Amino acid sequence: MNHTLKTISDVEKEITVTFPAAEVSERFAETFRRVARTASIKGFRPGKVPLSVVKQMYGKAVAEEVEAHFLETGIRETVVKENLRLIEHPAVTQRNPLIEGADFTFSFKVELFPTIAAEVRECHVAYTPVEFKEEMLEEEVTSFRRRHTVFSKVERPARDGDRVTVTFAGTHEGKELPGVKGTEVPVMLGEKHFLEGFEDALRGRRAGEKTGAAVPFPENYHAKEIAGKTVDFSIELVAVEEAQVPELTDEFVAQHHDKAKTVAELRDVLREGIVRYLDDINRETQRHLVVERYVREADFPVPPSFLGSETASRREEHKRRARVEELTPDDEKTVREEAQFAAKRFLLLQQLARDLSVTVDDKALEEGLAAEAARYGVPIEHYKRYVGEHRVEERRLVMQERLVIDRLIEKAVFEKKPRAEKPEKK
Repeated sequence: MNHTLKTISDVEKEITVTFPAAEVSERFAETFRRVARTASIKGFRPGKVPLSVVKQMYGKAVAEEVEAHFLETGIRETVVKENLRLIEHPAVTQRNPLIEGADFTFSFKVELFPTIAAEVRECHVAYTPVEFKEEMLEEEVTSFRRRHTVFSKVERPARDGDRVTVTFAGTHEGKELPGVKGTEVPVMLGEKHFLEGFEDALRGRRAGEKTGAAVPFPENYHAKEIAGKTVDFSIELVAVEEAQVPELTDEFVAQHHDKAKTVAELRDVLREGIVRYLDDINRETQRHLVVERYVREADFPVPPSFLGSETASRREEHKRRARVEELTPDDEKTVREEAQFAAKRFLLLQQLARDLSVTVDDKALEEGLAAEAARYGVPIEHYKRYVGEHRVEERRLVMQERLVIDRLIEKAVFEKKPRAEKPEKK
């Protein structure tokens, strides 16, 4: 076997491999001999089938097997000899017909990890941390109280803050809409979880009343069959309940919190939780900004197929989230920029992992998966089956990237900058 290598770009090579006629003939002969030893053909004893009959019966299958052997062998041995670090599986671009007794030549294209000159260095990063504010604590206290809200039925008309239970059905141009109906559905008036026109029809109504409402749906509504249309609702109010949020007392806290027994203790516990949460947010912000600094400053080409795969994946994800079939030019530009950054980020962190000899062995991976399983409260064996083998290896990659970023963080100097004041409205 011999080969020639053609450089298309820094990250793309095309390789032509040739197996000489003698090697092709020998491979055919060897394969036919093996097939003949086990061939079962009516009228012949096993191992006694004439070669001419074997070729007639199995010629096509043998040729396919021989070709597959040469393709696999040629790619594998060439990649090893040229010490190529592949990022995508090689793609065969051309092949000559495989003929017994003639040279067999084929070409394949490879995309390679780019050469990246990356090193861990000291860098200064300015960022605005999220800081604790007393109103955050008050919101958590209010949320704690609201989680234990008690509802009691009332005979008066419904108003904001009430929970109204309704049964409804929607029609458009006299035709029933199967997906637009509900039985005894709770609606919290004033929270705007339902369309405004729907809630408006409930205000001022009592339990047992029936009413109707023509509600226009927005053009970008997720259900396309009713987006931009006006739906006629028939509504029955089953119940109207007044919300009673409990007072915050030591007795109430002791009954409903597993760690705090008094109001003062509750505030301390909630404050600590908020601070931990904000610390996590700020650490992730620091990690993102440091990686972004390295990615933005690194100059290297991204293999086109690798970038194309990343772009296509993000495009489909964007369309799914936005519930659209096509992207606007601005959205397409955003998707391409995000894909370019993500591809460069992956390649850069992979290079740094090699340079820094950062690896995640099976023991570390198992410990990481065990920690994840514990957070969900399930046995690790069940968690691994749920995640799947492919995603388990993705977890290894994520853990490796975090270890690399930890090394980058060690050299980073973070400088806090104040949050920009919003201009006063005139």
